[in-house]
Amino acid sequence: MRIAIVGGGPAGLVAALYLSTLRGAEIVIHEKQQKPVYSASLCAEGVSLAILSRLEKDTSFDSSPYISRRVRGIRVIFPNGKDGYIAQAGATLDRTAWQQGMAAFLEKKDVLFNWGSAITDPAGTDCEILIGADGPASKIRSAIGGRADMVPAVQYRMRMDRPGDFLEFFTGEMFYSGSHNDGYGWIFPKRDCFNVGVKGNFPALDRFLEAFDIKGEILEKAGAPIAVNGTVWEKTQSGMKIFLTGDAAGLTNPVTCGGLSPAIACAGFIRQAVIRGEAGTYTSLIRRHGYDPAYWNRVHALFYPRQQILNQIGEILNGGRANPPSPAAMLRMFLHPAAGKHCLVMLPSLRRLKNVSW
Repeated sequence: MRIAIVGGGPAGLVAALYLSTLRGAEIVIHEKQQKPVYSASLCAEGVSLAILSRLEKDTSFDSSPYISRRVRGIRVIFPNGKDGYIAQAGATLDRTAWQQGMAAFLEKKDVLFNWGSAITDPAGTDCEILIGADGPASKIRSAIGGRADMVPAVQYRMRMDRPGDFLEFFTGEMFYSGSHNDGYGWIFPKRDCFNVGVKGNFPALDRFLEAFDIKGEILEKAGAPIAVNGTVWEKTQSGMKIFLTGDAAGLTNPVTCGGLSPAIACAGFIRQAVIRGEAGTYTSLIRRHGYDPAYWNRVHALFYPRQQILNQIGEILNGGRANPPSPAAMLRMFLHPAAGKHCLVMLPSLRRLKNVSW
């Protein structure tokens, strides 16, 4: 079984990890970077320990040597300064080292790397199965008639004096702009620095730092688009089965646009689809497990409400846990009818979100 993977970033490497467990798989990864300078692009680098454990269980690849910092969960900061937290152990990765570690692991499993190779057309590969993992501006996606929307994101790497127990998300209308009110800011702790960013541009990032009095030394800055709302994820073309994953597929966490967890989940779906050999299996698995953008677009506004609702949710949580809220928080919900009603309407989507969380 000849398999070609276009793109040696996290999505392509994880797909290779899963597919290398199949008997008879002959895998070649085409990566446009040269090996001596092989490094990761912009990424907030946050991921749950649960998804890393699933990756190890399924593929035997241990990500723990590449963890930069472990966290207790996610802390959400509301516009009025109140907060709440989601308790779920996670980590930030040293993504470049993680990628290099996966590449070394795969080479030991006889996966071939074609460094400095930029494939732009499926016809340029000699394979039975093609995995498009070539990033937000995917040529493979375009070749099979797929589309995705581009969301701008920028980030500083900063040295700051700040606790690092949680991945922090900052909410509020100050992050809303354009036709989609879905912005937020983030601060993710690493071993000796923090990733600080926003969905948006650098002026928006600077406004975020000023509004929340975030100070520190800027060590590095980067920006890159995030591909969301992918429309096509698989196709059979000239007898070749083609699958998209990662940014090429436009599949992300529906609320945060995080990409690492969906890439790991989708790699498992691709392996199942290859084993079954039935057209449409991959698409069916994506939809069945809650990653389909069509559903999340319908309920998207629930996760980015008006400032008043956000502040009331902050009052309800009042520094407490959100999964589940305490009895005291439930009582406070009844004292804020608008926010309480909003949370009740969100419940079905929150249950579904749990399946696709970071």
